Amino acid sequence: MTGKTNTRAFAVRRGRSTSQTRRNLGGTPSQALMRTRWAARFAQSAVSRKMKLPRNIVNECASTVHQAVLKPLGYRKTALNYVLANEWTRIINIQLSRWNSAEDVQFTLNFGVFIERLHQVAERPAPSGALKEPDCVVRARYGSLTPSRLDHWWKVNSQTDFAELIRDVTGALVSYGLTWLDSLTDYSAVGAEYERQKDMFMASLAYHLAGQHALARERMGVALARANRHFKPRAERIAASLDLTTNQG
Repeated sequence: MTGKTNTRAFAVRRGRSTSQTRRNLGGTPSQALMRTRWAARFAQSAVSRKMKLPRNIVNECASTVHQAVLKPLGYRKTALNYVLANEWTRIINIQLSRWNSAEDVQFTLNFGVFIERLHQVAERPAPSGALKEPDCVVRARYGSLTPSRLDHWWKVNSQTDFAELIRDVTGALVSYGLTWLDSLTDYSAVGAEYERQKDMFMASLAYHLAGQHALARERMGVALARANRHFKPRAERIAASLDLTTNQG
């Protein structure tokens, strides 16, 4: 990972990132969807032979998506988490709703990148055990990446069309989740993503690591001006240690 200057917004980077994802998947998102349709036919026949509980349907959906899309990219699956270990580790998580029942299950997709250096600079607690999506220093939920930016949860019950569920989840994963992950190419891009999320403190730290010191100081000034009384002392201490303080009081 490098600190090349790249402050273009996520939407501008999407075209290049989508091309990268297509290369990684061995084709276009449409071709990836065709592969999942093939996998879904077999999974659908298994479901039809023996009616499964909604939670089991979600588990089978998670396994099918992994085999068809994520495993070829190098992701390892543990329960409902997919991890691509690297210098910047990528994590995808299927989050189940706390309000689920035996008859109705809802889930959504979370995406994150664990960047150890940025994690340390932000003075966040060291992760314990295997990395999980909440440990990631930059995170996004599927709905926030869509044009509407509305939260989205898939609903599963005994009447759910499994093949349609697979197509929908895979489309969301390829068109938004993997594209977002591919867009985080360097600290500058991470800083731009934090700005999209309106987190100026973390944007400042990312720009600092990118070597964009003037921009880092400017964003830190905004962050300190907005900080509440509980967070401000810590933010000021970190800013001073990194020489990101401004001339303003």
